[in-house]
Parts: sequence; C-alpha cells; structure tokens
Amino acid sequence: MLMEKEGPLGWITFNQPEKCNAVSQEMWQMVPDIVKDVEDDGEIRVIILRGAGDQAFVAGADISQFKDRRRNMDDELLNIKVLRLPHWRTVP
Repeated sequence: MLMEKEGPLGWITFNQPEKCNAVSQEMWQMVPDIVKDVEDDGEIRVIILRGAGDQAFVAGADISQFKDRRRNMDDELLNIKVLRLPHWRTVP
C-alpha cells in the first residue's frame, strides 16, 4: 500500500496490480500505521482510496495466502486485531 499526501488530500493506493490489487496480509497489517499517519497530520481533510494499474480497484483478500496464513483461529485473531484501530477524530 502506498500513502501520498497532497495538501488536504490523502491518497491511499492498493498497490498489487498484478493480482488486481488483492489485499495481502502485509497490506492489511499496514493499515493501522497508515491510519495513524493520516490522523497525526492536521492538514489532511479527505482520504481517497484507489487501486494501482487499470484492471481493478481491489479484488478483495489475496486468497492465495489463505492456505499458509489463515489456517486456524489464531491466524484469524491476528486479522481481527488489525481492525482495532484508534477512534477517528471528528473534523469540523
């Protein structure tokens, strides 16, 4: 995933065009750091999500990783843990 800032705009790019931007485990684990970066930047007012390349925005989860990385409940709990992000602050 790529994060770019342009004044009040934050651009988050799902960057795996060879797989129609399917979200890999590594990409998913980057989300909290990206959210924190955006939250700490007082200039960003809007976040725009986009997919790299010209084939797809996001195909969904990268299922090629399921066999090795989503085998049991412990693996699923790791994914759920990523969802526990800090509360977004309200921007007036």
